[in-house]
Order: sequence, then structure tokens, then C-alpha cells
Amino acid sequence: MFDSISNLPKIRDDYFRWWKSYSNLVNCGVDKKDPNQRDKYIEVRSELLKHSEGLLGALVLPNYLDVEPEINDRYVLNNYIAKDLDEIVESVRCQQNSNNLTIQLNKLRSSLLNFFIKKLKPAPIHFSGPFLVRPALVECCNICLNEVPLITDCVDPPLCLVGTNIPSFLSILVNGCLTSSNNWPLSLIASGPVYYKTTKNLAKFFQTEQISILTIGSDKEECVSRQAEIFTILKNFLKKILEEDEISVSVKQPEDLQLWERSSLSIDRRFDESGDDEISQIASFSNIGDYISRRAHVVFDTGKNNNKNKNLEIDKNPNYVQMAFTTINLDNLIKCF
Repeated sequence: MFDSISNLPKIRDDYFRWWKSYSNLVNCGVDKKDPNQRDKYIEVRSELLKHSEGLLGALVLPNYLDVEPEINDRYVLNNYIAKDLDEIVESVRCQQNSNNLTIQLNKLRSSLLNFFIKKLKPAPIHFSGPFLVRPALVECCNICLNEVPLITDCVDPPLCLVGTNIPSFLSILVNGCLTSSNNWPLSLIASGPVYYKTTKNLAKFFQTEQISILTIGSDKEECVSRQAEIFTILKNFLKKILEEDEISVSVKQPEDLQLWERSSLSIDRRFDESGDDEISQIASFSNIGDYISRRAHVVFDTGKNNNKNKNLEIDKNPNYVQMAFTTINLDNLIKCF
């Protein structure tokens, strides 16, 4: 991340060269289908390709950074929600047995998933997205392709194995326009494996079970409020199964952020194993802003444009949606019981 920032003047100059070449191609008036203008088109296009590094350099720049995450305990649980959390704890503990960890994990997943769908208002949409996506969707989130498993056997073009990670959600949103008739904030919720490459051996990868929630808002406050609600619920849930001093909340430092994150807050479990303090992340709450929606052109219609050129007006003056992404690591959460 910091290498890119130190080269900002060069990236800026290279990008402007690319933009000038792109503008020349768009405005030159050359018809590439006309044989008499073919050579001119090739010349202008070649000039654009020559400066393509200017675009690529700009696209790998990270998101803006927040001074600090705005999520807090502003949301107050009512007695009914607290009672529902007690029931989830008891139902999972009833399955507790050294021989049926998979059954217990499935119970935890289904219970939490149904809880969030029923209790969050407006209710999240249960999303079942593709586990395999095009590399372009991974790059659209500014995730390095080296970080995800690439499936090449019998697949042309190759596909990326991401599971229920953010590129899977993005697959249905690219070039999308959300209408004002939606109940904002709009949330998509999914559960299942997420796949990562290991840092020690990039030829291997591992998976973890998680619940993922993508929140889409027409403004930043809608995303912050939804994440604050989930944060409070999950923190209170952990208090029912862990000691107070085992639960910690930490803010990710800039060097630890994903390139698409503005800021990120995590709920962790601290425990002492063999005399050493161990920390396992239970959940993360990432603020994205409009970083990904600008790259993927995900906009919303305010409903104010009623003329015939409505789509043209949206294209000229796009209202990019705000996004936030929440993950709950079920593999680490089940170990808390």
C-alpha cells in the first residue's frame, strides 16, 4: 500500500497521459469498421495501449482511510432479542459433543443466520452467490489474484474460488442501479466457506466457515447504523459464552487493512493457551464507502428524475452507493463454547 502512496506524483502523471489518450480515442470520430479509417484507428488505439500502465497504476491505489471507525454500542438490545440469544446459546450447547463438532457448527450457522434475517429491520436478503467468479470481479475489489485460488483445469477463462467473500456479492451488483423503492439499508447475507491461499505455500489454500453480510446504503450513516446493530448483538452474544476479559475490540492499523477498506473494527477472543496469550478474530466490521461501487458502477436512483432521459441523467450524475462488509468467523466462534 505505502509503495503506491510514495509514487503518487508518477501515478497521477501516468494516469493523465492515459486519460488524454482515451479522450483522443473517444473523440477522434474514427469509425473502426471503415476500411479507409482502419489505420488511423489502429494508431490512436495503439497510443492508448502504450499508456495503459497509467490506468492500471491508478486502479491499484487503496481506499481513503477513516480517522477511526464510527461503530459503537449505540444500539440498545431489547429483552426479546436478549432472550433469543440465550436460546441460540442453549441450542448450540445441546449439540456439544466431541464427536459431532460438524453438527454443532451447522446448528450455530443456521441459528445465527435465521436470527439476523428475522431480527434486523429491514430484513437482510438471504443471498446464495457463486463460489467461483471471474478474475475481473476479484480485481474490481482490488484484491490481488495471488491471494485467491485460481481454477484453471478444464476452465477457460480461469475462475477464482472465493466462496462467500465480497467478490461473490459483487457478481450481481456490477453496473447495477438500485431503486428508491428498496428498504434502505439493503443487506445481503450469506453463509458458507471462504477460501484463502496460505502465506507459506501459495500452491495450497485453506477454507474457513463464515457468515458474511454486505450492507448497501444510500448514505454512510445507513451503513454505520446497520453495522452498529450487528456489532452490539454479537458482542452481547459473546458475553453469554465468554468471560468479560476474554472479549476485546480492536481497530485495524492502516498497514493491516485490505486495499478496499476505509477502516475496520474487529471483535476478538483473548485466551491463554500454554502460557501464551492467543488472539482469534471472531468478527470484523469493514467500512468501504463508495470505493467498490465506483469501480463496479453500482448506483442508486433517487427517484427525482422522471424525464424520458432518466438513464442518461443517472449516467451523467451517478449516485454511488455506500457499502460496509461484516464477517463472522464461525470456526473461531464455535471454539468459544
